[in-house]
Amino acid sequence: MENYTDVQKVTLLNLARNALTEYLNEKEITVTKEIKKTFCASHGVFITLNKEKHLRGCIGCIESDKPLYQEVINNVISAGVSDPRFPSVTLNQLEALNIEISILSKLEISDFEYLKENKEGVVIKNGPYQATYLPSVWRQFKNKKQFLESLSKKAGLRPDAYMDKNTQFFTYEAVTFSEEDFK
Repeated sequence: MENYTDVQKVTLLNLARNALTEYLNEKEITVTKEIKKTFCASHGVFITLNKEKHLRGCIGCIESDKPLYQEVINNVISAGVSDPRFPSVTLNQLEALNIEISILSKLEISDFEYLKENKEGVVIKNGPYQATYLPSVWRQFKNKKQFLESLSKKAGLRPDAYMDKNTQFFTYEAVTFSEEDFK
């Protein structure tokens, strides 16, 4: 997994905030040549929007063939206006939001017995059903069994589907940072 400097992290966070602001203002989203050059590698990305430590939107992609800067733009806009769990963010609400970016490593196949709690993000897949939890989601559960049961249900499967021989697991690491980290 690539390392990102604090300057690069702040640049991506500013890009995300500016993109959502420009989108909500119905303006063209501008990206400098330097950003396009620096963040041209493709990565899966999740953008999480929080308001007063409560989830306000989260959208992302596990894998991508687009440059990182483009996925940050696409996913911050989607998290702000297309997360079906929440109404669209308005310009008045934007200032109160904390933007968090998670940049994902490539997926690796795994087995549920070998999952590393609090370290790896997990994708569960069985037939057409799949879901993921970012590494930070582990903290919400008391143990691996609860985590896997919840992830199974999120995918639209039975809670014990993680034990099914047809269920596949993929893991990834994430570099996660937020605007709060730099206040």
